[in-house]
Amino acid sequence: MEKYFFADEVSLELHPKDSRKRVRRGRGERYKAPYVVPTFKYGGEKLMFWGCVSYDGPVDLVLIEGTLKGDDYKDLLDEVITRFYEEHNRRSICLVEDHSRVHDCKTVSKKKVELKIRSLNNYPANSPDLNAIEHIWAYWKKRVQNRNPQTLEQLETYAYEEWDNIPLDIIHSIISSMPKRLEVLYSSRGLHAKY
Repeated sequence: MEKYFFADEVSLELHPKDSRKRVRRGRGERYKAPYVVPTFKYGGEKLMFWGCVSYDGPVDLVLIEGTLKGDDYKDLLDEVITRFYEEHNRRSICLVEDHSRVHDCKTVSKKKVELKIRSLNNYPANSPDLNAIEHIWAYWKKRVQNRNPQTLEQLETYAYEEWDNIPLDIIHSIISSMPKRLEVLYSSRGLHAKY
């Protein structure tokens, strides 16, 4: 049976802007320390990661240095997927990813054929609800930010630790919801769907 992987890139900010934080305080307490959250004009520095999950759990998380280009992505797939095949005695997978240019360039497409990676050709490029990893990213980011990293080194460390500790029941729940998401999208004829 073919193994389905959900993969994508994501950026993780050191000091993300979160306008949703709310607090209850009494009169005259506005500037007291417990009610003040420091902010950074542009959200601070960030790290870029590529991640991959399957129903069996997190597969891999890779820090991306600079901009991800076709040759970099080809090498990343070669390393990650080859290692996965060796560790799990597999020969092919289906990779669910958006169709950004880097995912579909000539060198990457050739490498996918060589590695027996099948992609969903009719998968929409801008439908985050249809890729389970987008929802896993949201869960993961919240866990990393709750640890309040203060340096890029801490951010990277926490990112890897939280990735390895994503509960399997969360992954199962998200991936198992995909048929329902597709049904809702189909019912809405590809327009905005309330899910």
